[in-house]
Parts: sequence; C-alpha cells; structure tokens
Amino acid sequence: MDRMAWLFGLLVVMAVAGFLVAAGLYFVAVCQRTRQVRRARQANVAVSRFPIDRERLEAEFLTRVQSLERPRGLKWGDIRWHDEVRFAVLEGDRRGPTAVEDGGPVVLAFVSVSVRFEAIEGGGMEDVAAVGEWRDATAVFRFVRGRWTTDGQVLFNMGPADALRRLAGECRPLNTAAESAGGLGGGPE
Repeated sequence: MDRMAWLFGLLVVMAVAGFLVAAGLYFVAVCQRTRQVRRARQANVAVSRFPIDRERLEAEFLTRVQSLERPRGLKWGDIRWHDEVRFAVLEGDRRGPTAVEDGGPVVLAFVSVSVRFEAIEGGGMEDVAAVGEWRDATAVFRFVRGRWTTDGQVLFNMGPADALRRLAGECRPLNTAAESAGGLGGGPE
C-alpha cells in the first residue's frame, strides 16, 4: 500500500509540474504576442506620423548634412525631395547607432532625394566637372521614443527600394496601407 501511495503522490507531483510548465509556456506565448501587437502598433504610429513631420524633418536633415562637412572638399548645394518613401523596422539585436533604451521598434524611413554639391575653394574638387551634377540618393530618418529624427545619414547612388535590398539582413520592410494604395511608395516626382 505504501508503494501505491508513493506512486500516486509521484503522479500528482508530475501532473502539477506538467501543468506549471504548460502554464509557463502559455504565459510566455501570450507575452510574446502582446509584445508583437504593441510593436506593430508603434510602427503604425510612426508611419502615420511621418507625413505630418516631413517638412520639419527635411529642414532638420539639411541642417545636419551641412554641418557634417561630407563629402570631403564639397558642400551641399541643393536637394530635391521626391515622393518615394519606404519604411522598415530594424531587426532583432541589430540596433547599432539607432538603438533605443525602451525596447520599442526602431522604424526607419528611406526617402528618395536628388542632391547637388558645390566645390569648396581649396578642397581639391574645384576642377572636377561632375561636382555640380545631380545625384540620386536616399535620406534616412528614424522613429525613436515617439518622434521622427535624423542624423543626416544619406545613402548615395540608390533609391529607397535599393536601400532596403542592401540592408535586407538588418531591417524588415513594412508594408503600409499607404504604400499598397500607391500613396507612399509611388516613385520619384
């Protein structure tokens, strides 16, 4: 009889342990799903805020790039902003310089631009004929702590779609309703 009671007790302990493991796994799954929903909501807020903040962002971008003194020997002459915008979310642990401490998603906006430079006197570029030609590029913006910002990052010789392909291992494209309707991902002016 003692052996039977011992086996019954073991069975009860195993059942309780199994229940606790199952409950723990369920809790983890619910937490992950809640986090996914929260991150998707934050990404949607970022995308919807971008058109509202765009004029301010363009001015901030121009101020930043002019202060960076890049490329060497050149100063920013003019910039044309185009309609094409692509959005992406920085993947996993690839946070780098766009990291946020609150763990929210880092949403990136890639905006099509054309830029033209002017040679700086004494910078060694005065005799280069191509200095004043328009170049296609992509301006990069990021949504951090509920606000769009830029550090003046620009990807030369590529449009937003090319930038997303180049950064495929680091970020995941967002399919926005506006892109699907042709409003945000349309193409250059």
